[in-house]
Amino acid sequence: MGKRKIFDLADLVSKLEDKPVKYLKTGLVPLDLVFGGRGIGLGAMYQFYSGSGFGKTTSMFSAAKTMADQGLKSLIMLSERSDQLAEDMGLKREPYGDLVKMVPFSTYRELEQWSHSFMASDYTTLWIDSITACVPSKLISDDISVEDSTPGLNASIRQNYLRVFQSLVHDTDKAIFYINQTRANWDAGWNGEAEVAEGGYANKFFADCQFTMRGAKSIPDLVYDKKVIARQGHMLAPTKNRFALHGVKIPVQVIFGKGISNFYTLTHYCYWKGMVKTRGSWFDITLNEKTDSVNGRLGRSQWVKENYSVLMESFYADAQGYFEALSNGFEVMV
Repeated sequence: MGKRKIFDLADLVSKLEDKPVKYLKTGLVPLDLVFGGRGIGLGAMYQFYSGSGFGKTTSMFSAAKTMADQGLKSLIMLSERSDQLAEDMGLKREPYGDLVKMVPFSTYRELEQWSHSFMASDYTTLWIDSITACVPSKLISDDISVEDSTPGLNASIRQNYLRVFQSLVHDTDKAIFYINQTRANWDAGWNGEAEVAEGGYANKFFADCQFTMRGAKSIPDLVYDKKVIARQGHMLAPTKNRFALHGVKIPVQVIFGKGISNFYTLTHYCYWKGMVKTRGSWFDITLNEKTDSVNGRLGRSQWVKENYSVLMESFYADAQGYFEALSNGFEVMV
């Protein structure tokens, strides 16, 4: 019987010391703002959850697209067919075809194989849509119906994946995002949490950060021909965050089939900076000591698009202050 190895106490303590976190600006304003405007922290695992129809997949494609604009590669694993959405957002065309890789998966074995390949590649982020589709491979190989598996078995398999890859990603300059839906929490009672992430508690325990999509009832969605074409409101809210403050609600507009609108969040930023003054149906907007008068919300949106690059530079310079203002309850209904 071999002797047990005795670890050096000083060496163990040194490994517990906090390492400086590297941040990466994705170019997606709401996502970067969740983490204080510094961008996502690398070497971490994230859970992104919400109810059905809030635009989780649209948000994922938007982040991959803005990162591709910077030359960063993303690997997207899909359990559901989203080819039409990817085509509508332009991810199937150049130059995004070489920078955004989309692969299907349905079993734990496929997820594990692609994840190991991701860790050894030059890709920066891995997006898993969704972690719920991680089912035991034996159910497929032995021709057993997936419905025969129990929630406990799926949760156990998923926990093994999260535990292993959380420890692996911590020593890299990469980030893993996994998407999860929420279900009604029947055990919460009248004053409990209305929704919980589906699939067991391992999802949130093994996530370094998690954030959710929430709607704001006071802000109506955009409807055209009796169909909701965009969902807007204070939607991105971190519920577990070791990179920034907790309890912040980020204003977001999700345009279905198009992506996350940076213009919407930048408009909120302009109000916070005091650049916008309302005069009836007119808006007086001041930038670099020059004031422009535009008519209506359409004219205001057009002005933001025309000055997009200047506003983006100004936003990232002041993002920390804007983030703290949001955490103190600042909000503007636009």
